[in-house]
This record gives sequence, structure tokens and C-alpha cells, in this order.
Amino acid sequence: GIVAHAAVELGDKVRPHLVELSRIPLLRGVRRLIQSEQTKGFCLQPSFITGVQILADYDFSFDICVRLDQLAEAILLARACPKVKFILDHCGNPDIANKKLEPWSSQISELSQLNNVWCKLSGLTTVANEKKWKTEDLFPYTEHVIKSFGIGRVLFGGDWPVALKTSGYKQWINTVHSLLANHSVADRQKIFHDNAIIFYGLPTN
Repeated sequence: GIVAHAAVELGDKVRPHLVELSRIPLLRGVRRLIQSEQTKGFCLQPSFITGVQILADYDFSFDICVRLDQLAEAILLARACPKVKFILDHCGNPDIANKKLEPWSSQISELSQLNNVWCKLSGLTTVANEKKWKTEDLFPYTEHVIKSFGIGRVLFGGDWPVALKTSGYKQWINTVHSLLANHSVADRQKIFHDNAIIFYGLPTN
């Protein structure tokens, strides 16, 4: 499955681009990188919200990739687009390096109340303490995400190749296995495999 870039901030004018994307059989959703934008309220502009709302017409999901300081705005965006399926990339980029849970923890709890939003377990090492991070540093964040969204709305993400800045790909997979050690095999199967198929509508063979 492919998640492609789309300039949803164009509002209704993004339709021609979405039509072209809809002709790609593997296309499942779009992403507009918000975390690189410095304008406050960038994803809450009326045109941006309209562009995201239009995704429902093409059965496209939207990957939310935001900085921690943009997470509150992401909640408002998801509320404004109830017909669109959202997935939060990198668990919302919590401040793991400084071992801070708030305001991230409360915002994750709030976001998880929206049934059209799922969460991707990815990118946590890149917001941890560079090469000095340990698996136990990530555990409180992983557990809060699972507690908030439930096993059925959390899925593994590799964040490749960005993750290579702080860990090898195999190391990240092993780390997630360690983080999920207290969960059943069935739960791990959902996070590593089944949930992605359900969310993105991927083929099963």
C-alpha cells in the first residue's frame, strides 16, 4: 500500500491531484507533512480542512505527522473531518528525551476518543536521547498509546529511513517486540500485521 503526498491545503483545488492518485491501484491514503511548517494553525486553515475532508470522497486516509506543539491542532483537524480515517504518525512525537509525559499524555487520551483516529507505533527513538536511549525510556509512551487507543487501533511503523539516525531497522523491530512483551501473541499479531491491513485496506494475499 502507498501513502502519497497531496497538497491538501489547496482545498477543493486538490481534486485533480486526488483523481490522478486514485488511478494508482496501491494508493491507500495521503500525507501532507505538517511538522515542517512553522505557521501556527497551518492545518486549521479552512482550505486545509476542506482538502482533508475531500479525501473521504476517494476513500483515502490521512496520515498525521506533527510536532508535539502541533498535536492540539491535529485534534481539532480530526474533529472537523469525521468522515476521514486518520492515523497519527510517530505517536505524536512525545518529548521522550526529557522524559515528559504532559501535555502529550492528555492530548493522546483526547485524540483517542475520536473513533476515526488510529495511532502508528513508530519514530520513538528519534525523539528520545539520540544514541543513548533505552527500551525502558519508551515504555511509558507505548503503554499510554495502547491504553488510550486499544490494541485494535495501534499499528507498527518502521519510520524507515529516518529511524536509521538512531537505530537500525532490525533493532527497532526488536525494540517494539520488547515493548510489547507483556502483551499476548494475538495482540502483537494485530499491531505488527492485522491492524495495518484493516486500516489501509491492504490485500491479504
